[in-house]
Amino acid sequence: MFGPEFLAEHRPDGMVYFTDGDGPYNEAPPGVPVLWALTKDGPFRCPWGQQTRMK
Repeated sequence: MFGPEFLAEHRPDGMVYFTDGDGPYNEAPPGVPVLWALTKDGPFRCPWGQQTRMK
């Protein structure tokens, strides 16, 4: 999802990831700030990154 090749090539300052919260996530954070933009209610169990809920 946050592949080291992508991060090395693009060198982002952070990432915004739009998700319904049901998919997989990496066990370890990618080394840049991540904002999870969750598109539906329900639990999201990723232990890292910041979360926001879209209406």
